[in-house]
Amino acid sequence: MQRIVVHDTLRETRYLHDSVYVRDSVYMEGATQIKERWRYRWRTRVDTVYKTRRDTVVRYRDVYKTTLAHEVEHPPWYHRPLTVLGALTLLLLVVYVLSLVRRIIP
Repeated sequence: MQRIVVHDTLRETRYLHDSVYVRDSVYMEGATQIKERWRYRWRTRVDTVYKTRRDTVVRYRDVYKTTLAHEVEHPPWYHRPLTVLGALTLLLLVVYVLSLVRRIIP
């Protein structure tokens, strides 16, 4: 028996436009210049709602098992000599480092 989950998603988007008028003006008396600036800004607000509904469907399927004889994989012939060679090299390296340390520190 296998359960399948089916998603049904509804996306609803609402847009709201807000208009803002910004007036920036400078008035001076005398020989100065009068400056006026108008700016128009759009402000968009977005509201997104995700609604999800789940439904579980049961689907049956047959399972076929086959039994095979368990095969043992042996490592190749060169793994054991390489392991011994690596251990001896590591041991010689430790002895060499210890002899150097003893020479430096009497």
